[in-house]
Amino acid sequence: MLLQWATMTTGPFPGAKPGISLGNVRLLSLTCCLALTVAAGCGGPAFQAGGSAADASPDTTTGAPTDGGSWCSSRTALFCEDFDEYATINDLYASSKWTSHSETSGSFKLATSTSPPSPPNSLEVLGGDNADVLLVKTFQPLASPPKHARLEFDLRIDNPGSPGLLVASGFAAIGFGAGIDNGYVALVITNGPQLSMAWGLSGDAGVKGDAGAEGLTHVMTFPAASRWADRFAIDIDYTQSCVQVFDGNSPQLGACVPLPAELLARRTLSVVLGNYVVGLGSVGPLIDLEFDDVTFDTQ
Repeated sequence: MLLQWATMTTGPFPGAKPGISLGNVRLLSLTCCLALTVAAGCGGPAFQAGGSAADASPDTTTGAPTDGGSWCSSRTALFCEDFDEYATINDLYASSKWTSHSETSGSFKLATSTSPPSPPNSLEVLGGDNADVLLVKTFQPLASPPKHARLEFDLRIDNPGSPGLLVASGFAAIGFGAGIDNGYVALVITNGPQLSMAWGLSGDAGVKGDAGAEGLTHVMTFPAASRWADRFAIDIDYTQSCVQVFDGNSPQLGACVPLPAELLARRTLSVVLGNYVVGLGSVGPLIDLEFDDVTFDTQ
């Protein structure tokens, strides 16, 4: 698997856990001494996004908005989820809105006590070492490349854990296929803690040489614990073949990070939320995150 890591101005999230330890070691070593310049100009604030089986069928709708409740009823995005129409987490699993879920070394639950941006519910995820706790929405293949694909969500980090040098936890991603096994761009929590962005390609060929840290940028403030942060977004700009991350309207990667043509050529996209821990060592205490008001759109 080819991994690329960019540390945000506000790590890795591999698609398959076996065989990636060496890549993590190389990536984490390089983050200590490299800061490479990448091409600028990726998509910015101007774009405004209007079961348990891993092989479940993708959404059969093509472009129709998905109404998720009171907050989502006023949104026109391709996909919207505010978690407010469910009485229990099992109701969410049983809904047709999500394609699949997994709960290994962790769990999902609906939270009500932290003043979610759109009450009454947020989605809480807890996970420890080796966590594979994922909620996936897979869409029908795109007929042609979009200009942008953008995932937005409200985020609360109740406990970031204390990841070691060689371990990371991915928690939000755009997958290029049915989940993350066929490629992804993701937000991850790494040692520090730091908030980072990583992308990966499917395959089992390992890390490509020692160039695993192309597109590295520097870290600024990690979101304060136990409060709802600004709205985060992962924005893939297909016109410039790159990805940018936003905290509110502020770009977090400096220059937009280039993505390979192989990844951008894939027409099936997924939204992935949760906690997926990879690498060597421990994340320490359980990582505890909450999501609310999730949207995904293409333009």
